[in-house]
Amino acid sequence: MCKLNKFLLGYFLFCSVSCYAATEGESIIKAAVDKTSVETGQRIIYTLTVMGKFDNPQLNVPEFTGFTIIGRNQSQGYSYVNGKENINFNLVYSIAPTKPGTITIKGATLKTKDSEYSTQPITINVTGKPLEAKEKIAHYIGKGTDI
Repeated sequence: MCKLNKFLLGYFLFCSVSCYAATEGESIIKAAVDKTSVETGQRIIYTLTVMGKFDNPQLNVPEFTGFTIIGRNQSQGYSYVNGKENINFNLVYSIAPTKPGTITIKGATLKTKDSEYSTQPITINVTGKPLEAKEKIAHYIGKGTDI
């Protein structure tokens, strides 16, 4: 009987923690970059991930001031686990800084009918010459050489 009580107590605690995690982690927005220190013209991957189920969401992606957008990709995922519907949405930007200095990518925001979620700003340290100066000397440098 003692083992059964321990099992039931453990099961109850597990269910309580699982339910708490599911409700707390239901709506999440995250932003990340693969590098925080680069040279001008060097590619950075910025990933914005939205997890959860939302009613009429409005996603505001930050402007990439000081960057050139090289490419953009998006993906979606859907799962149904333990009676719970989970939706993931990823936006991936390939960006390159155009001038040296400290550049801050502002936070993204997700507005729903009931709530607003946002990411923290991301700071990128950029070294090297401005991209325009690099482009002027690029024709003097052989192929395969990093400028």
